[in-house]
Amino acid sequence: MGHVDDPAFDLAPTLVELSKALEVTCARVLRPVLAKAPDAVRGGLRAEDLPDAWAAHARTLADWARILGSSKAMADYLGRTLRDGRWLAESLGPVLADFARYRNPAAHEAVAGRADVIRWRQRILGIGCEGVLGRLAGVGAK
Repeated sequence: MGHVDDPAFDLAPTLVELSKALEVTCARVLRPVLAKAPDAVRGGLRAEDLPDAWAAHARTLADWARILGSSKAMADYLGRTLRDGRWLAESLGPVLADFARYRNPAAHEAVAGRADVIRWRQRILGIGCEGVLGRLAGVGAK
């Protein structure tokens, strides 16, 4: 019980809130674009990853990473359709996958260490660097 007096014992709630912000922003940016995607693009997605299924189950960070990396057709479509779509298709997915691999255990079973949480917070919010969340929020229709 020595951790009771340590305010930085577990910072997992910070990771959970950052992941929610990313998940909601991905949905805001991608739902309208994927709803209008041609069959060649939508065909590379699992049924549960199609926008019609999103009301039943919100997409997670890992879902978004999988959707973004689903096919070359998806990458090309996002690159043509969205401002900064090439970044979204090629760079955001791996960041989301990495974050999910750290966030999920921290949210459910492991202790989120202060140094790791600070590093992720800086990367996502753009403290001392370009922020993933800010860049994602800037993605829009061309």
